[in-house]
Amino acid sequence: MALAIMGIGLAGLVAAASRCLAVARKAKNYENTRRLLGEAEMKWQEYLLEREEDEPLAADTESWSFNAPFSTYQGSWTLEEVSEESDDENAGLFRLALRISWSDHGQDNYEEVMTYLYSPDESKSGTVTSRE
Repeated sequence: MALAIMGIGLAGLVAAASRCLAVARKAKNYENTRRLLGEAEMKWQEYLLEREEDEPLAADTESWSFNAPFSTYQGSWTLEEVSEESDDENAGLFRLALRISWSDHGQDNYEEVMTYLYSPDESKSGTVTSRE
């Protein structure tokens, strides 16, 4: 009888230890992802700096892989215009998605941050000049 009770207790301890290890692995993946989202933000900023100053924003995407020790992670950013019609009140409104994805035990996971940017087309707006 005592062996049966110990066997049940031991099985419960093994299951609990397994869950604890899974939580630690998920926390590590989350911490790595948050760090890599910072790098994705820097790649987006580099893209903005490489553009011509008067060049309007347009839908675009870029994806890449990270170097070791993050070689199992992939990063991407996608810029898409919210409204395709030029006379819409949302003209010039863009959605930027920064995404880090990875595979963990055969399951695809990702973390994504969405940001909205407003960049109106200057050629369609009026200008004000002053006379001296």
